[in-house]
Amino acid sequence: MDSKNYARAIDYFKVILSEDKNNDDVWVLLGLCQTKADEFDKAYMSFNNALKINSKNSFAWSGKAYLLFLAGKYEKALLYCDFALNFCRENEMALMIKKNIGDVENSAYKKDFPHEKFDIDNILNSFKSHKHGSGDFDFVDLNKNEGPTTVSDLNEFENIFTKKRIKLLKDNPLTVDEYNNILNRIKQAGLTNFNEMIEEHNIDLSEISIFKKISLMALSYTDIEYKTKGAEHGSFAFNVIRVDDRLDESNQISTLIHELAHYIFNEIFTQSLMYIWNSDKTDAIEAISIYSISRSKSYKLMNEYCAHTVQGRFLPFGYQNYGSFNMLLKGFDPKKDKKRVKTYLKLGNSFAEDIILILEKFISKNWRSEIKEQFKKDFTNPPNYDGILLETKKTVPAEDIVKTINKILTKGLINIIENDDVEIIQKYKKEYEKLSH
Repeated sequence: MDSKNYARAIDYFKVILSEDKNNDDVWVLLGLCQTKADEFDKAYMSFNNALKINSKNSFAWSGKAYLLFLAGKYEKALLYCDFALNFCRENEMALMIKKNIGDVENSAYKKDFPHEKFDIDNILNSFKSHKHGSGDFDFVDLNKNEGPTTVSDLNEFENIFTKKRIKLLKDNPLTVDEYNNILNRIKQAGLTNFNEMIEEHNIDLSEISIFKKISLMALSYTDIEYKTKGAEHGSFAFNVIRVDDRLDESNQISTLIHELAHYIFNEIFTQSLMYIWNSDKTDAIEAISIYSISRSKSYKLMNEYCAHTVQGRFLPFGYQNYGSFNMLLKGFDPKKDKKRVKTYLKLGNSFAEDIILILEKFISKNWRSEIKEQFKKDFTNPPNYDGILLETKKTVPAEDIVKTINKILTKGLINIIENDDVEIIQKYKKEYEKLSH
């Protein structure tokens, strides 16, 4: 290894491992040699093997961080550098990677897929030897031949992590027409559920408050829970909107619209996976969807801007508030990330425009007048127009929207594989299962 004869060093390390397969330091040395020999996929597996034996091996973490750095996955690389330095503060590789990442400007549109020297087939095959907690991947068959019209078997990850599924996602992106079909399906599902609730409970909309009308609209899509603690007005996670019932009705209306926008944003990505894979909705698909749209701070910024924009459309002029968006914005460098932020704001606004069209099927001019009256009743202070300054008219073409959807979903699926995030999506799946049961 010292003489840079990495091929021979690799052979010798393999001989050692054949006699002592639980030597984590040798796995790390093998991984370093494989990295020098440009065998990146094998190196990643070697570092993983070291961490299975000793999760505190600093140099296995920095080895994985280096490979992720090469792949342009800077956020995850930084996380692994922190792990490495936590176990060994003098880890020079981790320190070097962190410095190099700081010197790289992260553009809005990196390559759609990981570094070209990563062999996705080989990384996929590493699942065959992995032993995860619930055993979901113990019997993965990457060459499994599913039927062309599979509609209900994708609630098991073993039927998702196959070459066929990844190829479908990578090579068959949504078309604009298919995206519009998805939007229409979301709209029609909500309207159908809304009308069924009205009929089942014999509700006269003219006799109920605007707060109850907005609540019914939200319930047409997802569940609502009321909380009585915490500073947040509300939140959305795993198909449940949570709202603080200590708020006045105007703020509850505002919060319900905001969190419902988050739900529809997530639903767009979930239904995109359903469309591409010709499947009905499953807990596993929803878990992959929420993982994909939440794994990057850029995606979170886009999502939050979208929700604030949708919310602002239906509130009286001067009551627009981008508070949580501004908090996320603090995580970006005003100079280095300027272009990146602008790109994701335009994308967020584009999704918002489509979600607004869905909600306008519920929130008529009469409803909006009632919302204004409720705000007049609840607020005596004059409106604040600062939030208006954050609104934008800039959008991207529909072709860019579907490209973004496919990029986020594909990178999400590959990221699960590359970074061993199986446990995370298993946890997400269990959260969705709680709701369905």
